[in-house]
Amino acid sequence: MSLRFKFLCVGLIALIIPWTNYQYIQQMEGALRDGLERSLRADAMRIARALDDPAFALAGLPFEAQALDDPGSDRETIYAHPLEATPEIDGLLHEWNLDISFGRPVGKKHQYWAGVKDRNLYLFVNIMDDQWVFENPQKEIGGDRILLHLGAENQFLVFSTSAAASTVRPRRVFPEAFRADPRQQNVELRSFGYFRETEEGFSLELQVPLDLVGETLGLAPILVDPAPELENGYKVDRIDDLLPYKQGEDFLKKNLPRFLHQPADLRDLGIRRFDEPGRRLRFVNHDGWVLFDRDQLAPTRNIIANEPRTDSATLLELLVGWVLRRGDSPYRDLENPPGRIADEKLRVALKGQESAAWYTRETNTNAILTVAVPITTTDGTGIVGAVILEQGSEYLTLANEELVRFMGIILLISLTVILALVGYSGRLAKRIRRLAAAADTALSPEGEIAFHMPGRKARDEIGGLARSFNTILENLHDYTEYLRTLKQTLVHELRTPLSRIFTSLENLEQEPTSKSQSRYLTRLRRGTEH
Repeated sequence: MSLRFKFLCVGLIALIIPWTNYQYIQQMEGALRDGLERSLRADAMRIARALDDPAFALAGLPFEAQALDDPGSDRETIYAHPLEATPEIDGLLHEWNLDISFGRPVGKKHQYWAGVKDRNLYLFVNIMDDQWVFENPQKEIGGDRILLHLGAENQFLVFSTSAAASTVRPRRVFPEAFRADPRQQNVELRSFGYFRETEEGFSLELQVPLDLVGETLGLAPILVDPAPELENGYKVDRIDDLLPYKQGEDFLKKNLPRFLHQPADLRDLGIRRFDEPGRRLRFVNHDGWVLFDRDQLAPTRNIIANEPRTDSATLLELLVGWVLRRGDSPYRDLENPPGRIADEKLRVALKGQESAAWYTRETNTNAILTVAVPITTTDGTGIVGAVILEQGSEYLTLANEELVRFMGIILLISLTVILALVGYSGRLAKRIRRLAAAADTALSPEGEIAFHMPGRKARDEIGGLARSFNTILENLHDYTEYLRTLKQTLVHELRTPLSRIFTSLENLEQEPTSKSQSRYLTRLRRGTEH
């Protein structure tokens, strides 16, 4: 195990401090959320009780309990969103300030948008058709047209044109052919529309007074395509998803889609009675469709359709979002389709049970608390809808951001300490490796000893270790030098006595000796020569 890894393990202990801070922030956020939820739930219950006033029923709020529609029912709902400004009837959708996601399907490939402004209904129908067939009275060709059924007067209106880019007035028609008879003056003068050719087909933007619509609204594109094999040369296709009717059967209004919008009287009354700054207040009917939405036209569009991306967030915002994450649902999923509460956590209020849910939006640092409280009938025996009250957690986030900043500082300090330890351990490891390499190469193949250890001047333990190595090597060098000069010293020391012995032998050999002495002198001479 390397020295650097050991220092890293020691440094990781410093992360206990930011982890403890993280746990504290989580607990504090939970406590603040509980407090906000209790407060918001109490205010929603107060508003729900205030809706018992008959004035709200007169303004358009339901006052009779209704059963939830069977989920398997084919009955549709056409919901008209409130418009910020009166659109110009010119066949263009951009003036509506509604996102493309607000469009609802007609058949498999067509779409419509519905809006309300100043007691008028506005419809925008986009038709995907390869060949636009115009009305031709001389050949009795009705052409491509849009059929409406208005529930208030139980009448059919047909919008058709004989030219592109034209303003038209609808004509009242009967179910036999759903084709206007130009010889009759059954024109609805208070309604009009504008046809415009598009790249995929054509579009129709139209305006109809709300008092003609009533509680039901039917919409059916009737498309005519050339068919030479048929007798009249044309094939007629009526898309009846939103206007179910078969030739020869009795027409039943109950099969038509319901028409819903936010009544202007209810909106005015709700704004006067309830002042909820910083909060969003909605009333929904028994099926979750919004009937009142206080001052949230532009914000709703922006939240649902133009939510900022998280990759534009700062590092601190991402850190706050990560610390305060709690698995909240995206806010854009609260309504589906737009205008209808779809989250089952809130729809339980339509069954008489209070509920609350948290949602995330923008960079996830801003959570939204939404509370749903049932609206009961006057006698308390039925459910007519629900109050949806929501509030952002901006002040909770601001309170926690300071803690997150503090945690960020501690985390930064801890990481700095860890990096410093790792860097310092690397420096120590480098010094030790240099010392080890110098020790390995201190003795050369020729027997030379290098006793100048690196780092011996440092005033720390590694420097002391280098000096100890250096002292040992110096002593070993001195001893090696002593052994190296020992031969010369011994030769020098023995040379003088040997010379004297040679001289004495030579002198003795000159003297007369006995036979036995000569034998000993010969042996002595041989010993000195070797």
